[in-house]
Amino acid sequence: MPDAWETSMGLNPEDATDRNTRGANGYTMLENYLNGLTAPVLAVAASNSTTELLQAYPNPSQHELTLAHPVASRGASLTVYSFDGRKVLTLPAASGTRETHIRTADLARGSYLILYTDAQQRLSVKFSKD
Repeated sequence: MPDAWETSMGLNPEDATDRNTRGANGYTMLENYLNGLTAPVLAVAASNSTTELLQAYPNPSQHELTLAHPVASRGASLTVYSFDGRKVLTLPAASGTRETHIRTADLARGSYLILYTDAQQRLSVKFSKD
């Protein structure tokens, strides 16, 4: 599992045994990761709130990506990670909005993970840069 994914799920990238931790859905974290390889969206709630999904389009992206997210609360942010675990971009999600535009033109070709965080939830979605 990539370190960025483990970190976004509250796991310790240095502890291989935490892959056996069961998530709220009853699956182990390893199973959640593997299931996420075939699903476009990975999500986990920081509390018992209802999980809402993220959508990233166009995917793959060349110049700009639109991220559709839950209504952003004050302090909501987006962090983009490369699949080798490097943080490549952090930006705020404007309070009260449901979409954030991300400039991808300067990113290298490859796969990325976007982590959306606000006071109630942490959501992630994968996208590709052509």
